[in-house]
Amino acid sequence: MFEQLLVSSAPVANPDFVVVPNNEFITGSALTTLTGLDAQTGKGSLMPQADTTPWLLIRDGGNTFMIPQKPLRYYITRAALVNSGLRGGKQVTIAGCVWSVRLFKGANLATSEWNKYMYSICDGNFIPPPPKRYATYTYAELGLTEVGNLGITTHVYETISGGFYVRGNNGSIGYINTLQNTEVFNSTGWRPILEYVSGELPW
Repeated sequence: MFEQLLVSSAPVANPDFVVVPNNEFITGSALTTLTGLDAQTGKGSLMPQADTTPWLLIRDGGNTFMIPQKPLRYYITRAALVNSGLRGGKQVTIAGCVWSVRLFKGANLATSEWNKYMYSICDGNFIPPPPKRYATYTYAELGLTEVGNLGITTHVYETISGGFYVRGNNGSIGYINTLQNTEVFNSTGWRPILEYVSGELPW
C-alpha cells in the first residue's frame, strides 16, 4: 500500500510535443501587432491561415519552444524583422508567460534550429536525422507548398554584406539559399520560433 502511494504521488512528466490551438496562445495578426512588426516598411502580408494555424510546443531538455505549424506572413523583408527587434529576440507576454520571439538559427549545420526542429516535425528521411522525431507533417501541412515557404533565418551570409540565409521550399525542407536584407518575394516568409522565458505554462 505504501509503495502504491509513492507511485501515485510521483509527478507526471510534461509531454515533449503538444499541439496548441491558436485561441489558447496567439494568432498571427495579434503577434504581428504585439511585436510592432505591423509598423515596419516591408512587413509583407498576413498568410490566409495565420489566424487559424495551430502552434507546436516542443520541449527539448531544459528549453521550450513554440513554432507555428505554417508561416504567419509572406512577401516580407528580413530588414522589417530586424528593425522590429525580431532577429535575435523580442520579449513579449503571451498566455501569461514571457516568450522571446525571434528567427530560427538556420545555417546549414546539423546543430541549426531549422535542422533540429523543422526536420523533427516533418515526414521524410533526413541525413543526418534529427535527434528526435516529434511529428510527421507533410510539406503541405507545414505550409511549405504555399507562399511564404522560404523561412527567413537569423544567420547572415558572412561573405556578402547584407546577405542572410533562407531555409525550406516546396521541393526540400532542407533547401538553403541567400538573399539580401531588403529582397522580397511571395516566397519570403515569417515563421518565428518563440522561446519560453518565464511564467507558468498551461500545457
